[in-house]
Amino acid sequence: MRLGGLLALPLLVATGLHAQSQFAGTYTGTINTKVSAGPVNLESALGAYIAIVNTSGSIDFNGTLSGTVAADGKVTFSGGSQFSLLGLTTATISGNRISSEYGAVVGNGTTQYRINPSTGFTAAAGGGSSGGGGGGSGNTAFLNGSFEGGGNPGSSWITLSTGNPSITGWTVTAGSIDYMGSVWQHSNGNRSLDMSGVSAGAIAQTFPTTSGQTYTVKFDLSGNPGYGTGTGVKQLRVSVDNSANTNQTYEFDTTGKSLSNMGWVEKTFTFTASGSSTTLTFTSLVNSAYGPALDNVRLDGETGATGSSGTTGSTTVLGGTAPTAPSSLTAFRNKVGQTFEFTVTGSASGSVWGTDVYTDDSSVAKAAVHAGVVAVGETKTVTVTILAGQSSYPASTRNGITTSNWGSWVGSYSFAGSTGATGTATAAPALAVDLSTINIPRTFGFGSSLILTVPISGVGPFTYQWLLNGVAISGATSATYSVPRVTAANAGNYSLRVGNSAGTTTIAAGSVTIAGSTAGVPTINLQPLNKIVAPGDTFALATSATGAGLSFQWFRNGTALSGETGPILLRSGINSGDAGSYTVRVSNSSGSITSQPATVSLTGNPAILSNISVRAAAAAGQVVTPGFALRGSGKKRVLIRAVGPTLSGFGVSGAMPDPKFSVNRIDPATGTATVINTTDGTDATATAVAAGVGAFAFASTDTTSAARVLELDAGFNYTVDVSGTGGGGTLLIEVYDAGNVSGGSKLVNVSVLTTAGSGNSTLILGFALRGDGQKTLLVRGAGPATAAFGINDPLADPLLAIVDSNSRTLLANNNWGQADYLSELTTASNFVGAFPFPDQSKDAASLVLLDSNATYTVQVVGADNGSGRALAEIYEVP
Repeated sequence: MRLGGLLALPLLVATGLHAQSQFAGTYTGTINTKVSAGPVNLESALGAYIAIVNTSGSIDFNGTLSGTVAADGKVTFSGGSQFSLLGLTTATISGNRISSEYGAVVGNGTTQYRINPSTGFTAAAGGGSSGGGGGGSGNTAFLNGSFEGGGNPGSSWITLSTGNPSITGWTVTAGSIDYMGSVWQHSNGNRSLDMSGVSAGAIAQTFPTTSGQTYTVKFDLSGNPGYGTGTGVKQLRVSVDNSANTNQTYEFDTTGKSLSNMGWVEKTFTFTASGSSTTLTFTSLVNSAYGPALDNVRLDGETGATGSSGTTGSTTVLGGTAPTAPSSLTAFRNKVGQTFEFTVTGSASGSVWGTDVYTDDSSVAKAAVHAGVVAVGETKTVTVTILAGQSSYPASTRNGITTSNWGSWVGSYSFAGSTGATGTATAAPALAVDLSTINIPRTFGFGSSLILTVPISGVGPFTYQWLLNGVAISGATSATYSVPRVTAANAGNYSLRVGNSAGTTTIAAGSVTIAGSTAGVPTINLQPLNKIVAPGDTFALATSATGAGLSFQWFRNGTALSGETGPILLRSGINSGDAGSYTVRVSNSSGSITSQPATVSLTGNPAILSNISVRAAAAAGQVVTPGFALRGSGKKRVLIRAVGPTLSGFGVSGAMPDPKFSVNRIDPATGTATVINTTDGTDATATAVAAGVGAFAFASTDTTSAARVLELDAGFNYTVDVSGTGGGGTLLIEVYDAGNVSGGSKLVNVSVLTTAGSGNSTLILGFALRGDGQKTLLVRGAGPATAAFGINDPLADPLLAIVDSNSRTLLANNNWGQADYLSELTTASNFVGAFPFPDQSKDAASLVLLDSNATYTVQVVGADNGSGRALAEIYEVP
């Protein structure tokens, strides 16, 4: 179910007086959805709302819910076109904000909806308490500055032409604009604008002003990077209709930007009003598609008449506040060093690992309580800094919240202004980790982000003061110290002075060196990764950098490699001469920066995909088709199993009573498929090999599950068609690498095509990595893109999650165009031969670096609670 039908409704405000008139007015914000799919809870903002409370105490919520408001602010929903579908029956209005908890589970028994705290309020005539700007002198009502209220563009966009008023408070006054959904990164909330739809567009809003008063407009500017086309400088003109026709042109260069890294910057426009109302207009100067991008327009209020101090007026900015925090921050893993503001309601439920620095899969709402930045049940805006992974996360009890210990983890975050624990301190704060992991030298490129954090144990509340070369840094009084863009002034020795009621401790936090000394020097966003590979195999090293006019040069052990002058270094048929330390130097006319070294090592036991498993529910007659590819030379022994009745012993109901399979060999050059085996049952060889590879034994009563050991030639692709001879049900399909018969070959690509939905219909593809080191994988959940291959009823909006054996989500992606390091993902997809996803499609994909000797699952569900045929894929990336 989608919420698209809940948006873009007229504002109907009734008149009349009632005891509940104090709540009368218009509230705007977003709805959250939570989909529970097995061990994964996926939360996201889905659709904006406009809630209208009239002075008689009735409420209209997007025209889809209706009800009443009591004198204490309790909202009771009792009807409306979506009443039974949303599962929401109550909400609360307090402090000019409406919100609710999650409602009943609806849909396929997996989905819940919540009204996030409203981000804007406009009081109705005769109603509303303090804080709602209604216009007039010294009181400005400026609507929907973050464009959250309006028609729902979903994960794509809506093109709006001249005269269209569907974005609340705004009207398209020229050309066309694109109302952007989650297809790209926004600076605030879940929507923004491309100011050139099919041609240059303009959008305007008229609001009350006081003649002679000076106003400041702040807005965030970026540009549509255009999927590799239309890049360059984008121009936007801002103007008002005062007597001076004040206007100003702003520029943004999209070079090096992407849909997941738009590079939003704040701009300021000042004008003096010459009437009781003013029309503010934003106009694109790019007369084609891919124009300037606009978000987060804020009117800071009146600063007084020109030449006098004046009186500051109050301002209500609708849609301009922080978005609601997600349940966890795993999706922000590749944004290390960046800070984000979120609206958080403190909670005592959920899981949290760490102290001061939390694993990124920790509950944000609970971690915020532990950190002391919000109380349970309290709603506040908090600032979160995304950190790199840590080697350990110590547990502690603070503010009634007990966190858990954890070892090494891949992503972290901290809260600005953390006050630490409560209680009586008997000892000064202490370092919670080994000093050798904190007091280390670090090198940062000029213009890159610097972030330092020191995990502390003890009893708070704590005070923090960061020092550079022994001198206190002004304003650096949080648990984490960050600088968005460093200069030479940020070089030196850092330390942290942390105190509680029992004393103060100063901890060395390492030395910082800044490479480069002038603006414009390239910044490296992606450092090359260490690789452990087998002799004769292939490896690739990649970097990503921002800056103008970039050039690249790769080095091995300090010696330049001839011809290696691109962002990706690829080596095939490697030998001992290819091992060593690799760096890349990125240069332009302003200077150069050299990457951190990546070590390439040779081993006879590199990390490989060692087995795959698929759990699927198949109807009678339905075929489930996992596939895999073998590359290298010689023959590989594989164990293939289709497990049915034995699953009952693992608590699975409705197991397939009699599964069978056939194996097809496909020539990758011609696409010709040949059936090479059909299996219905098992034999002693399969039973013995299963014990050798660690597969569970079939139940003694299970005489119908199928298993076979095959010797397969490298250089071919294979599919396994599995169906039931005695009806449908749940089954488990497994393919185990049982070793090479001759030559050297390995699994490089695995996939499964089957029906995916949510809950028990979640598509789950399990796999194991075995060997030395780590492995980079391309993981995809294809739905819409499969229609091009004749797949009927494709899953409309796949949501992809990669989960470890502890049921913790390592990475998630909804739409592939929003993946981090999109250009690297596209390059990897081309290299491994994955079929391309269409631009702006809702298919999901991500690159992930995983530890070996561990098991993982790829889980695909319908992001919109839908179901359909989906293809889950895993590719080995060199």
